[in-house]
Amino acid sequence: MQNLPTLTISMIGASGSGKSTYLHALYATMTRGVDNCNLHERNNNADVSLVEAWHELGQGTLVPRTLDKPTNYTFVFSREMSPSAILDWTDFRGGALHDFVGVDGSLDAQFLLDKISLSNAIFVTLDGEHFRKPVSGERREPLAREMVIHRISSVLTETLTRRTARGLAWPSIAILLTKADLIDWGGGSGRTLTGVIHEIRDLLPVAFQPRVCTAVCPVTVGPLQPMPGGHARPDGVDPNDVHLPLLFAMTYYYRAAAHQEDLHLRELASRRNGIGAQMAALPPSKRRSVRDQRLRLERELRTVEEAIGHNQLRFERSTQEISALTPRLRNLRVFEGGAPARWAVNRRG
Repeated sequence: MQNLPTLTISMIGASGSGKSTYLHALYATMTRGVDNCNLHERNNNADVSLVEAWHELGQGTLVPRTLDKPTNYTFVFSREMSPSAILDWTDFRGGALHDFVGVDGSLDAQFLLDKISLSNAIFVTLDGEHFRKPVSGERREPLAREMVIHRISSVLTETLTRRTARGLAWPSIAILLTKADLIDWGGGSGRTLTGVIHEIRDLLPVAFQPRVCTAVCPVTVGPLQPMPGGHARPDGVDPNDVHLPLLFAMTYYYRAAAHQEDLHLRELASRRNGIGAQMAALPPSKRRSVRDQRLRLERELRTVEEAIGHNQLRFERSTQEISALTPRLRNLRVFEGGAPARWAVNRRG
Protein backbone atom coordinates (compact mmCIF):
# COMPACT_ATOMS: atom_id res chain seq x y z
CA MET A 1 0.00 0.00 0.00
CA GLN A 2 1.25 3.47 -0.88
CA ASN A 3 2.60 5.83 1.76
CA LEU A 4 -0.59 7.32 3.19
CA PRO A 5 -1.01 10.12 5.74
CA THR A 6 -2.13 9.00 9.20
CA LEU A 7 -4.88 10.86 11.01
CA THR A 8 -5.33 10.39 14.74
CA ILE A 9 -8.96 10.63 15.84
CA SER A 10 -10.03 10.73 19.49
CA MET A 11 -13.51 10.53 20.98
CA ILE A 12 -14.39 12.02 24.35
CA GLY A 13 -17.66 12.15 26.22
CA ALA A 14 -19.49 10.99 29.29
CA SER A 15 -20.12 7.34 30.02
CA GLY A 16 -23.17 6.11 28.14
CA SER A 17 -23.12 8.98 25.63
CA GLY A 18 -22.90 6.52 22.74
CA LYS A 19 -19.21 6.57 21.76
CA SER A 20 -18.78 2.84 21.16
CA THR A 21 -22.19 2.43 19.53
CA TYR A 22 -21.45 5.34 17.21
CA LEU A 23 -18.10 3.82 16.23
CA HIS A 24 -19.77 0.53 15.33
CA ALA A 25 -22.50 2.30 13.37
CA LEU A 26 -19.91 4.36 11.51
CA TYR A 27 -17.89 1.29 10.61
CA ALA A 28 -20.93 -0.68 9.48
CA THR A 29 -22.11 2.23 7.34
CA MET A 30 -18.74 3.06 5.83
CA THR A 31 -17.78 -0.53 5.03
CA ARG A 32 -20.80 -0.61 2.74
CA GLY A 33 -19.84 2.80 1.40
CA VAL A 34 -21.39 6.28 1.39
CA ASP A 35 -20.95 8.74 -1.49
CA ASN A 36 -18.18 6.55 -2.93
CA CYS A 37 -16.28 6.68 0.37
CA ASN A 38 -15.36 3.51 2.26
CA LEU A 39 -13.67 2.35 5.43
CA HIS A 40 -12.05 -0.93 6.35
CA GLU A 41 -9.95 -2.28 9.21
CA ARG A 42 -6.43 -3.37 8.30
CA ASN A 43 -6.61 -6.10 10.94
CA ASN A 44 -9.00 -8.88 9.90
CA ASN A 45 -9.67 -9.97 13.49
CA ALA A 46 -10.64 -6.42 14.48
CA ASP A 47 -12.89 -6.24 11.42
CA VAL A 48 -14.65 -9.45 12.45
CA SER A 49 -15.15 -8.16 16.01
CA LEU A 50 -16.69 -4.91 14.79
CA VAL A 51 -18.96 -6.64 12.30
CA GLU A 52 -20.09 -9.28 14.81
CA ALA A 53 -20.93 -6.65 17.43
CA TRP A 54 -22.96 -4.78 14.81
CA HIS A 55 -24.80 -7.92 13.77
CA GLU A 56 -25.59 -8.65 17.43
CA LEU A 57 -26.97 -5.13 17.81
CA GLY A 58 -29.25 -5.85 14.86
CA GLN A 59 -30.46 -8.90 16.79
CA GLY A 60 -31.15 -6.87 19.92
CA THR A 61 -27.89 -7.11 21.89
CA LEU A 62 -26.49 -3.69 22.75
CA VAL A 63 -22.86 -2.87 21.94
CA PRO A 64 -20.85 -3.57 25.12
CA ARG A 65 -19.25 -0.60 26.79
CA THR A 66 -15.49 -0.24 26.60
CA LEU A 67 -14.06 -1.45 29.92
CA ASP A 68 -10.62 -0.90 31.41
CA LYS A 69 -8.46 -1.56 28.38
CA PRO A 70 -8.80 0.86 25.44
CA THR A 71 -9.28 -0.68 21.99
CA ASN A 72 -7.19 0.61 19.10
CA TYR A 73 -8.30 0.44 15.48
CA THR A 74 -6.41 1.17 12.28
CA PHE A 75 -8.86 2.09 9.54
CA VAL A 76 -8.13 2.76 5.89
CA PHE A 77 -10.23 5.54 4.36
CA SER A 78 -10.80 5.20 0.62
CA ARG A 79 -12.55 7.34 -1.95
CA GLU A 80 -13.64 5.69 -5.17
CA MET A 81 -11.75 2.60 -3.97
CA SER A 82 -8.47 4.50 -3.85
CA PRO A 83 -6.94 4.52 -0.32
CA SER A 84 -6.21 8.07 0.78
CA ALA A 85 -5.55 7.97 4.55
CA ILE A 86 -4.95 5.79 7.60
CA LEU A 87 -7.11 6.51 10.64
CA ASP A 88 -5.61 5.80 14.05
CA TRP A 89 -8.70 5.47 16.27
CA THR A 90 -8.77 4.43 19.93
CA ASP A 91 -12.00 3.60 21.77
CA PHE A 92 -11.67 4.60 25.44
CA ARG A 93 -14.06 3.93 28.29
CA GLY A 94 -16.14 6.97 29.23
CA GLY A 95 -14.78 7.12 32.76
CA ALA A 96 -11.21 7.60 31.52
CA LEU A 97 -11.95 11.25 30.78
CA HIS A 98 -12.35 12.25 34.42
CA ASP A 99 -10.07 9.75 36.13
CA PHE A 100 -6.91 10.81 37.93
CA VAL A 101 -3.58 10.29 36.18
CA GLY A 102 -0.16 9.45 37.57
CA VAL A 103 0.84 6.83 40.14
CA ASP A 104 -2.55 6.92 41.88
CA GLY A 105 -4.57 7.17 38.68
CA SER A 106 -5.57 4.92 35.80
CA LEU A 107 -3.21 4.16 32.93
CA ASP A 108 -5.79 4.70 30.21
CA ALA A 109 -6.59 8.17 31.54
CA GLN A 110 -3.03 9.35 30.83
CA PHE A 111 -3.05 7.50 27.50
CA LEU A 112 -6.28 9.30 26.57
CA LEU A 113 -4.82 12.73 27.33
CA ASP A 114 -1.64 11.95 25.39
CA LYS A 115 -3.67 10.67 22.44
CA ILE A 116 -5.91 13.72 22.36
CA SER A 117 -2.90 16.05 22.34
CA LEU A 118 -1.72 14.32 19.15
CA SER A 119 -5.11 14.18 17.46
CA ASN A 120 -5.96 15.68 14.09
CA ALA A 121 -9.65 15.45 14.94
CA ILE A 122 -11.57 15.27 18.20
CA PHE A 123 -15.10 13.87 18.35
CA VAL A 124 -17.11 15.11 21.34
CA THR A 125 -20.20 13.03 22.10
CA LEU A 126 -23.17 14.73 23.77
CA ASP A 127 -26.20 12.60 24.60
CA GLY A 128 -29.24 13.91 22.71
CA GLU A 129 -31.43 12.73 25.59
CA HIS A 130 -30.34 15.87 27.46
CA PHE A 131 -31.62 18.12 24.68
CA ARG A 132 -35.18 16.80 24.54
CA LYS A 133 -36.22 19.98 26.32
CA PRO A 134 -34.67 23.45 26.00
CA VAL A 135 -31.54 23.82 28.12
CA SER A 136 -32.76 26.70 30.25
CA GLY A 137 -30.72 28.52 32.87
CA GLU A 138 -31.71 26.27 35.76
CA ARG A 139 -30.96 23.10 33.75
CA ARG A 140 -27.65 24.20 32.24
CA GLU A 141 -25.34 23.54 35.18
CA PRO A 142 -26.82 20.15 36.20
CA LEU A 143 -26.65 18.99 32.57
CA ALA A 144 -23.09 20.27 32.23
CA ARG A 145 -22.09 18.16 35.21
CA GLU A 146 -23.88 15.08 33.86
CA MET A 147 -22.25 15.45 30.42
CA VAL A 148 -18.83 16.19 32.05
CA ILE A 149 -18.73 19.44 30.07
CA HIS A 150 -16.25 21.05 32.46
CA ARG A 151 -13.75 18.22 31.96
CA ILE A 152 -14.28 18.20 28.19
CA SER A 153 -13.68 21.97 28.10
CA SER A 154 -10.52 21.61 30.18
CA VAL A 155 -9.13 18.85 27.93
CA LEU A 156 -9.91 20.81 24.75
CA THR A 157 -8.29 23.95 26.16
CA GLU A 158 -5.18 22.05 27.23
CA THR A 159 -4.92 20.37 23.83
CA LEU A 160 -5.18 23.63 21.88
CA THR A 161 -2.68 25.46 24.10
CA ARG A 162 -0.18 22.58 23.99
CA ARG A 163 -0.38 22.34 20.22
CA THR A 164 0.03 26.12 19.93
CA ALA A 165 3.17 25.99 22.05
CA ARG A 166 4.59 23.23 19.82
CA GLY A 167 3.71 25.02 16.60
CA LEU A 168 1.23 22.32 15.55
CA ALA A 169 -2.02 22.82 13.66
CA TRP A 170 -5.18 22.68 15.73
CA PRO A 171 -7.47 19.67 15.40
CA SER A 172 -10.98 19.91 14.07
CA ILE A 173 -13.79 19.36 16.57
CA ALA A 174 -16.91 17.39 15.68
CA ILE A 175 -19.66 17.65 18.27
CA LEU A 176 -21.74 14.52 17.90
CA LEU A 177 -25.28 14.98 19.14
CA THR A 178 -25.91 11.27 19.61
CA LYS A 179 -29.37 9.73 19.91
CA ALA A 180 -30.67 12.73 17.98
CA ASP A 181 -33.88 10.85 17.20
CA LEU A 182 -34.91 11.38 20.83
CA ILE A 183 -35.26 15.13 20.20
CA ASP A 184 -38.72 16.27 19.13
CA TRP A 185 -37.56 18.26 16.12
CA GLY A 186 -40.20 20.79 15.17
CA GLY A 187 -42.75 19.17 17.44
CA GLY A 188 -44.68 20.60 20.35
CA SER A 189 -41.51 21.81 22.05
CA GLY A 190 -40.45 23.60 18.88
CA ARG A 191 -36.92 22.17 18.92
CA THR A 192 -34.74 23.28 15.99
CA LEU A 193 -31.15 22.50 15.14
CA THR A 194 -30.32 26.20 15.32
CA GLY A 195 -31.75 26.39 18.83
CA VAL A 196 -29.87 23.29 19.99
CA ILE A 197 -26.61 24.63 18.53
CA HIS A 198 -27.15 27.85 20.49
CA GLU A 199 -27.47 25.77 23.67
CA ILE A 200 -24.34 23.78 22.83
CA ARG A 201 -22.42 27.03 22.29
CA ASP A 202 -23.45 28.16 25.78
CA LEU A 203 -22.38 24.83 27.27
CA LEU A 204 -19.10 24.44 25.34
CA PRO A 205 -17.86 27.89 24.22
CA VAL A 206 -14.26 26.68 23.81
CA ALA A 207 -15.37 24.85 20.64
CA PHE A 208 -16.50 28.14 19.08
CA GLN A 209 -13.54 30.35 19.92
CA PRO A 210 -11.46 32.14 17.26
CA ARG A 211 -9.50 29.81 14.94
CA VAL A 212 -11.39 26.72 16.14
CA CYS A 213 -13.20 24.79 13.40
CA THR A 214 -16.21 22.88 14.73
CA ALA A 215 -19.05 20.92 13.17
CA VAL A 216 -22.27 20.11 15.01
CA CYS A 217 -23.48 16.71 13.87
CA PRO A 218 -26.83 15.22 14.94
CA VAL A 219 -26.42 11.46 14.49
CA THR A 220 -28.55 8.47 15.30
CA VAL A 221 -28.14 4.72 15.28
CA GLY A 222 -31.90 4.29 15.52
CA PRO A 223 -34.56 4.19 18.21
CA LEU A 224 -32.83 1.53 20.30
CA GLN A 225 -35.70 1.11 22.72
CA PRO A 226 -34.53 -0.84 25.79
CA MET A 227 -36.04 -4.21 26.53
CA PRO A 228 -35.73 -6.57 29.50
CA GLY A 229 -32.32 -8.15 29.96
CA GLY A 230 -30.36 -5.18 28.63
CA HIS A 231 -31.41 -5.76 25.03
CA ALA A 232 -32.81 -3.44 22.39
CA ARG A 233 -35.55 -3.86 19.83
CA PRO A 234 -33.99 -5.60 16.78
CA ASP A 235 -35.98 -3.44 14.35
CA GLY A 236 -34.65 -0.23 15.87
CA VAL A 237 -31.25 -0.16 14.14
CA ASP A 238 -31.28 2.54 11.48
CA PRO A 239 -28.08 4.66 11.31
CA ASN A 240 -28.49 8.18 10.01
CA ASP A 241 -25.78 10.76 9.18
CA VAL A 242 -23.12 8.82 11.10
CA HIS A 243 -20.66 9.31 8.20
CA LEU A 244 -20.77 13.11 8.23
CA PRO A 245 -18.47 13.74 11.23
CA LEU A 246 -15.77 11.61 9.60
CA LEU A 247 -16.11 13.31 6.21
CA PHE A 248 -15.88 16.66 7.99
CA ALA A 249 -12.70 15.58 9.80
CA MET A 250 -11.19 14.35 6.54
CA THR A 251 -12.08 17.55 4.69
CA TYR A 252 -10.63 19.77 7.41
CA TYR A 253 -7.45 17.69 7.49
CA TYR A 254 -6.93 18.08 3.75
CA ARG A 255 -7.66 21.81 3.94
CA ALA A 256 -5.01 22.22 6.64
CA ALA A 257 -2.59 20.02 4.69
CA ALA A 258 -3.14 21.98 1.47
CA HIS A 259 -2.51 25.23 3.34
CA GLN A 260 0.79 23.95 4.74
CA GLU A 261 1.81 22.51 1.38
CA ASP A 262 1.06 25.82 -0.33
CA LEU A 263 3.23 27.68 2.19
CA HIS A 264 6.02 25.15 1.65
CA LEU A 265 5.77 25.52 -2.13
CA ARG A 266 6.13 29.27 -1.78
CA GLU A 267 9.21 28.83 0.41
CA LEU A 268 10.74 26.38 -2.07
CA ALA A 269 10.01 28.71 -4.98
CA SER A 270 11.77 31.51 -3.12
CA ARG A 271 14.80 29.25 -2.51
CA ARG A 272 14.86 28.27 -6.18
CA ASN A 273 14.82 31.92 -7.21
CA GLY A 274 17.61 32.67 -4.77
CA ILE A 275 19.77 29.85 -6.13
CA GLY A 276 19.06 31.03 -9.67
CA ALA A 277 20.17 34.54 -8.76
CA GLN A 278 23.40 33.20 -7.21
CA MET A 279 24.15 31.17 -10.35
CA ALA A 280 23.49 34.16 -12.57
CA ALA A 281 25.87 36.27 -10.49
CA LEU A 282 28.80 33.86 -10.94
CA PRO A 283 31.51 35.22 -13.23
CA PRO A 284 32.13 33.43 -16.58
CA SER A 285 35.34 31.93 -15.28
CA LYS A 286 36.89 28.48 -15.58
CA ARG A 287 38.61 28.73 -12.26
CA ARG A 288 38.13 25.71 -10.05
CA SER A 289 36.59 27.70 -7.20
CA VAL A 290 33.93 29.13 -9.51
CA ARG A 291 33.33 25.75 -11.13
CA ASP A 292 32.90 24.07 -7.70
CA GLN A 293 30.52 26.78 -6.58
CA ARG A 294 28.44 26.36 -9.73
CA LEU A 295 28.29 22.58 -9.22
CA ARG A 296 27.19 23.05 -5.61
CA LEU A 297 24.42 25.45 -6.65
CA GLU A 298 23.29 23.05 -9.37
CA ARG A 299 23.01 20.24 -6.81
CA GLU A 300 21.03 22.50 -4.47
CA LEU A 301 18.78 23.49 -7.36
CA ARG A 302 18.07 19.85 -8.26
CA THR A 303 17.25 19.09 -4.63
CA VAL A 304 14.85 22.02 -4.45
CA GLU A 305 13.25 21.12 -7.79
CA GLU A 306 12.73 17.56 -6.57
CA ALA A 307 11.16 18.83 -3.33
CA ILE A 308 8.88 21.13 -5.33
CA GLY A 309 7.74 18.19 -7.46
CA HIS A 310 6.93 15.99 -4.45
CA ASN A 311 5.20 18.81 -2.61
CA GLN A 312 3.21 19.78 -5.70
CA LEU A 313 1.89 16.22 -5.96
CA ARG A 314 0.82 16.26 -2.29
CA PHE A 315 -0.82 19.65 -2.77
CA GLU A 316 -2.74 18.42 -5.81
CA ARG A 317 -3.89 15.30 -3.97
CA SER A 318 -5.11 17.40 -1.05
CA THR A 319 -7.00 19.83 -3.30
CA GLN A 320 -8.57 16.91 -5.15
CA GLU A 321 -9.82 15.44 -1.87
CA ILE A 322 -11.13 18.84 -0.79
CA SER A 323 -13.04 19.27 -4.04
CA ALA A 324 -14.52 15.79 -3.76
CA LEU A 325 -15.42 15.83 -0.05
CA THR A 326 -16.64 19.39 0.56
CA PRO A 327 -19.94 18.99 -1.37
CA ARG A 328 -20.74 15.99 0.84
CA LEU A 329 -20.93 18.33 3.86
CA ARG A 330 -23.88 20.27 2.47
CA ASN A 331 -26.19 19.12 5.30
CA LEU A 332 -23.68 19.83 8.07
CA ARG A 333 -23.38 22.93 10.23
CA VAL A 334 -19.70 23.93 10.28
CA PHE A 335 -18.29 26.89 12.21
CA GLU A 336 -14.94 28.67 12.16
CA GLY A 337 -14.30 30.97 15.07
CA GLY A 338 -17.97 30.70 16.00
CA ALA A 339 -19.22 31.93 12.62
CA PRO A 340 -20.56 29.73 9.80
CA ALA A 341 -17.61 28.48 7.74
CA ARG A 342 -17.69 30.05 4.29
CA TRP A 343 -16.14 27.02 2.64
CA ALA A 344 -18.77 24.59 3.94
CA VAL A 345 -22.15 24.92 2.27
CA ASN A 346 -25.04 23.85 4.46
CA ARG A 347 -28.75 23.70 3.74
CA ARG A 348 -29.92 22.45 7.09
CA GLY A 349 -32.06 24.72 9.20
